[in-house]
Amino acid sequence: RHLDEHRRSHVLCELDDCDFEGSKDAVREHRKEEHDEIEPLHVFSMDNPALLQAWLDQRRRKFPSSGNLELKRLREETRQERGAVGDTGTQHRPPVYQTHRGAR
Repeated sequence: RHLDEHRRSHVLCELDDCDFEGSKDAVREHRKEEHDEIEPLHVFSMDNPALLQAWLDQRRRKFPSSGNLELKRLREETRQERGAVGDTGTQHRPPVYQTHRGAR
């Protein structure tokens, strides 16, 4: 019964006929990792110090430092070991932008 309740909270990925399902957070992470989806930019006011600091912290975490580049390389190796298609540089697919739910 608890499992049924939990599964009702799951959502589907809905990209590229993908059948992945999970919590909203799990699907968001799945789409970033498996579909190379770019999160939308969030526009905020520079007058809000807390939001500005959060943005700066996020930028620091994602900066291409040697540690972050190594993590990216390890993630790509893991994806290739699982059989996922890697970015070869020649077969790049542009990101999918959705203007409203269901549109591609």
